[in-house]
Amino acid sequence: MSFGGADCRVVEGSSYVSTASWLIGSEIAAAARSGSASIALSGGSTPGPVYRELASDPRIEWKKVDVFLADERAVPPDDPASNFRLVQEILVGNLGPERAPRAVHPMFVVPDGGGTVGSAPSLGKMARMYGDLLPVALDVLILGIGSDGHTASLFPGTDSLRATGKAAVSEAPVHPRQRLTIGPSVIAGARRIFVLARGSGKQQALECALLGGGDVNTCPARLARCPAAIWVLDDVAGGFLRDLGPG
Repeated sequence: MSFGGADCRVVEGSSYVSTASWLIGSEIAAAARSGSASIALSGGSTPGPVYRELASDPRIEWKKVDVFLADERAVPPDDPASNFRLVQEILVGNLGPERAPRAVHPMFVVPDGGGTVGSAPSLGKMARMYGDLLPVALDVLILGIGSDGHTASLFPGTDSLRATGKAAVSEAPVHPRQRLTIGPSVIAGARRIFVLARGSGKQQALECALLGGGDVNTCPARLARCPAAIWVLDDVAGGFLRDLGPG
């Protein structure tokens, strides 16, 4: 099914993880066969099991893959809320040293000697540094969607939606509030996007993102309503689309 140019796949819950990981793994493997691949990962409970499955995908030459983050909270890398920690534990930890990615690039850099992640001015500097580090176009970008319609850490009505750089400082409505996020231009330039969503709590946000009403300011996930995107939805979150037909 296509809505606003985006390819929407509604998957039975029991096969959601295997289907999502197969689709994503196919894209990463194809990009790596060209010599190198760049991917950006989001955090959250939905993509975690998919990353674990990707670690066992024999098609992917992880040594050719650079892993970036789509967003991050302003917390140390060992904090339970850290997306970097999630990627290290669930993906890299299950790959092992022999199959580890070429690099995993954290968004936040804790100063030598420890201490806090940084103040607002240093966050701006980190955003600029990360923007410089990101490739011209990501091969694969994995996004989620919040119940408020946010994606990455691009929240409704926030200045980050108007960011011109490839990475920006963002403020979330929930703790931890200070974050870094990829900018809208990174989503627009990605060669392939996967938006992952499961559960009844996402249906209203999906309606806003994929159907006629709303705009990017009220529903930032509409940034991924484009031909490069495949929305992988379980039958609870996306079942309503089956009754609508192509958009």
